Amino acid sequence: MGRNTQTRRAMRRKQRAHSKAKRANNPIDWEKYKRLKANTQKETRKAHRKYIQDVVSNDFKENPKRFYTYVKSKKQESSGVSALTNTDGFLHSESSQKAEILNDQFQSVYTKEDMTSIPNRGPSRYPAPWVKSNAKQKWSIQAVKEAYTTQSYMTRKHFSTNT
Repeated sequence: MGRNTQTRRAMRRKQRAHSKAKRANNPIDWEKYKRLKANTQKETRKAHRKYIQDVVSNDFKENPKRFYTYVKSKKQESSGVSALTNTDGFLHSESSQKAEILNDQFQSVYTKEDMTSIPNRGPSRYPAPWVKSNAKQKWSIQAVKEAYTTQSYMTRKHFSTNT
C-alpha cells in the first residue's frame, strides 16, 4: 500500500510534534501532538480505504492477481504443528503424540550430567563480593566490576568509598 504525499507529510508533522513535546514537556505541545496524531490517523485510514477501493473495484477485472494478493495477505490461517513422524516411521497427528515426539527429540539433543563425578575443588580463592569489617563495607575489585556491568548500579552513589 503506497502512502500518498499528504499522509507522509502528516506523519512527519506528528513525529516532529512528538519530539518537541517530549523535549519541552509543555501541555500546549502535547495537545498539538494529540491533534496531529488524530489527523494522521484519519489521513492514514482515508488512504487505506482509497487503496482498498482501487484494488477491489477498478483492478479486479483487469488485474485479478493484485486483488487475490491482497486477500491472501489478509488471511490469518494458523496450521499449528504439522503431523510428525516418530522414530518407528509412523505419522502422528494427535496433539499429545506430537508433544511426545517433540519431547523425545529435544531430550535426545541434551545430555544429562552425572553429578557424582564433579570434582570438589575446595573453597574459592576469590574473595566474597564484599566483606564486612568494623561495620563498614569494603568493596573488592571483582564486586565493583560486576556492579558496573549491571543496570541497577550504574550510578556511583551505590558505592561507599570508606576504607
